[in-house]
Amino acid sequence: DGAGAFESRRNHHPRMNSLNLDVSAGQEAPGPAARQTYRPWVSMALSLCVTGIGQFLAGERASGLKWFFGILILQLLMAWTLASPVVPGVYMGVAIGLVAFVCWVWMLVNSWKRIPRLSFLRWLVVVGTFVTVFSLTPILVRTLFQPFKVPTGGMAPTIQGSKHLPDGSTVAGDHVFVEKYAYWFSAPKRGEIVVFRTSGISPELTPGEFFVQRVAGVPGDALSVKQRRLYFDGAPVSEPPSLTSLRFPPMPSARHLVDERETYQVPVNSFFVIGDNTTNSFDSRFFGPVPRGAIIGRVSKVYWPWSRTGNLDRR
Repeated sequence: DGAGAFESRRNHHPRMNSLNLDVSAGQEAPGPAARQTYRPWVSMALSLCVTGIGQFLAGERASGLKWFFGILILQLLMAWTLASPVVPGVYMGVAIGLVAFVCWVWMLVNSWKRIPRLSFLRWLVVVGTFVTVFSLTPILVRTLFQPFKVPTGGMAPTIQGSKHLPDGSTVAGDHVFVEKYAYWFSAPKRGEIVVFRTSGISPELTPGEFFVQRVAGVPGDALSVKQRRLYFDGAPVSEPPSLTSLRFPPMPSARHLVDERETYQVPVNSFFVIGDNTTNSFDSRFFGPVPRGAIIGRVSKVYWPWSRTGNLDRR
């Protein structure tokens, strides 16, 4: 009983309790070490390279992915709107491009925040992501669309080539968009303007170049020229209007459709192409038909110079 009484008094002694509290208060509880971070400008610099990566590294992964895919979709939509004949003119594409640029600037401003320091392995991942995005985005766009500058006047007046003015200056030719997906699941049709590679077509063509011309005959067509008009299977062409309006003067140096007695049968899987400027066009009359595999796409619009922008099929 005496020992028990002493122990009870010791546990309730005010000075002893105070001493225990002081000692307990002086001890600091162990906690997690503060994470080291980069300054906000590092996040913004990385976001300049890869859209949304600053937000992603800052822990806002959903936000970073939304920025990345949202702006990518706007860029692809801009390219499609500029190149597709479904949307007349180029104003809608320019407007979408401005929206994409404003969103990109907004993303940069929003990326001004600290991000955790990265290990060497994570830096490799970031650099790899940048290289992948930087490389694949142009490839993706060029798989669907491709711009071309037309240097010659073989397709005039529909598509103007470069011109030398009397004062010695030069006016650049039209810049056009080509829909490269147009013939993935279908073949070129009469009257359509196509771009094709010159490699492997004829020794008369310089390899590695691109020509833009109009399809005048598809596989199996029997072509002839009578009274300077194009004939299909013995009858004058009645459609499309882009072909009915053309006139074919005698071309003694040509190999095909030289005179009215000749009929040319377009081979299988090949196309007979001509330039709208039939008096000054180096086309299938000289180098023969173009294989299907050489055609890379359909010309849809002129996008520069600004005074000539618009759909070719509406001219």
